[in-house]
Amino acid sequence: MARPKDVVPVGDAPLKAAVSKGWPLLGDMVVASYITHLFGTQKKLADETLAGYDVMRRELEGPDPTPLERLAIERIVVCHATLHRVETLMAFSTKEMSINEVDSYQDRISRLQTRYLQAVRALAQIRKLDLPNVQINIAEKQVNVAGPG
Repeated sequence: MARPKDVVPVGDAPLKAAVSKGWPLLGDMVVASYITHLFGTQKKLADETLAGYDVMRRELEGPDPTPLERLAIERIVVCHATLHRVETLMAFSTKEMSINEVDSYQDRISRLQTRYLQAVRALAQIRKLDLPNVQINIAEKQVNVAGPG
């Protein structure tokens, strides 16, 4: 998979940024590596993209994520970054590709979309399993319904 010829790597700046936040999740390191590969010397764009993934992670986590939710969210972010990395690389290289190479990229993108959606479903299932206890008042008669756990 070739990177566009005019993109030169910046080194490990995005990776250092991920590490500077504390002991990074492996997903942070993977996403930082992809961003370094895609944006090369365009540091501002790389930093903005990393910040966008931080926002995505925080939005998905909400106020008090469980450890299992954090793992699922990490998987979602990595799958999202991987999918968009391959789509971007394909967009840069389509003119130079043969029909077989384009088909290969399309197959890869389809598999990555499947993984991404599986990660999103996994998070939804995790959250569905962790239902809180619910109190329902029906015509002044209290009914307590306990969720799993």
